[in-house]
Amino acid sequence: MKFLQTFCVVDELARVLWVGGDWDEFARENGGEDILEDHVLSTSLLQYIADERTAGVVVSILDRVRERQTNFHLHYRCDSPAHKRELLMTVTPLKDQRILITHDLIDARAMPHQGEKWRFDAAARDLKCSFCCAVRRPSGQWADPFHADDAHPPTVAYTVCPACDRRLETAFADMAERAAPAPAPGV
Repeated sequence: MKFLQTFCVVDELARVLWVGGDWDEFARENGGEDILEDHVLSTSLLQYIADERTAGVVVSILDRVRERQTNFHLHYRCDSPAHKRELLMTVTPLKDQRILITHDLIDARAMPHQGEKWRFDAAARDLKCSFCCAVRRPSGQWADPFHADDAHPPTVAYTVCPACDRRLETAFADMAERAAPAPAPGV
């Protein structure tokens, strides 16, 4: 596994001011010719997020980092049809309301053959979590598609699953606790 790190700096409107690291390499590996550095600079980061729910979470992360002036960390999955990838996102406040977003690849493994390669389709009936890559099955249960008995759906729309909603709330609470001022001595 090759070490991979991408990062970007966004302003208070979530406009991409700068990208670096392995940004273009990661984009090309994932068929993202439209999100290469030259295409994303001075555009809104949010326009590259496939669904409103996930975009809302990203806005919430950015807002909380700015308000609390503390880092936010989140382990998440960013699978491709061929690879299971685990990453760490670190969101860091900078001066002038800017924010640095860093993604570090922790692990990447080849996926077992799951039949047809899946793809994103905003109109798909099957949902996939943007943070853990679980897929909502017809039963309504969320499951890791590469540990489940049935094949990955051919098309998915993105959202945030209930388990990641809870995980994000815990991460936000931890962040608030770290940013809380220390009590006055003797109180």
